[in-house]
Amino acid sequence: MAENLLRFFCWQHVLLLPLLLAGFGVAFRDRKAAALALGFILPIVVMGAILPYQGHGFGYRYLHGLLGNAALLGGYAWRRLAPVEPRLRGWFVAATAGTVLVMLPLQATMAHWLYAPFARASARLNASGADYAIVGAEEGPFALDLVLNRPDLSNRPIRLVAGEIDDIDALAARICRPGVQIALPQGSFYGPIWEAFHAKPTDTADRRAAEQAPVFGEAGCSVVFLR
Repeated sequence: MAENLLRFFCWQHVLLLPLLLAGFGVAFRDRKAAALALGFILPIVVMGAILPYQGHGFGYRYLHGLLGNAALLGGYAWRRLAPVEPRLRGWFVAATAGTVLVMLPLQATMAHWLYAPFARASARLNASGADYAIVGAEEGPFALDLVLNRPDLSNRPIRLVAGEIDDIDALAARICRPGVQIALPQGSFYGPIWEAFHAKPTDTADRRAAEQAPVFGEAGCSVVFLR
């Protein structure tokens, strides 16, 4: 949860945290501010108890709906600082410039760093020319993010989740015929994704491809290995 809150504040104006803390001080004397503060704190407590891990994302998703609370509490704090506001205005402008010119580009760069390997992997699936592609959940970090299909399944290849296939022989018999291609990603295909997460690749994809390729071949499909 500490990591979640750190991510949340890293995506905000750099003065939000000090102003928010000052706003909590106002909450002891103002009922409206107290309601805003309680509405901000309660989800942190509840999610900390039932679901501390949010997966990967921008900021902390379970506080996105409470940005208004945080902003209003910051406004309460700014009003409290009204007597010294002229002296703080320069600091506020500098902090705003730092947020726009430093924090936002840095976050955009890190977001690109995270998603670029998935975008390239997805493009390689599209360029494979296959009719179907099978992706395993354990073959790469968040590999199932690659399994996106249009509602009418008009995309090619149609992307399937390996773990949701109960009977590979039955699937092969159902979809295979001459001219149908099956794309099976191998371990090296997921290499850039593993590298992005600073994790060591596994041989799960290679083992699955070696097991499933003969099944699809015998059923009449041609197999495309993605490396």
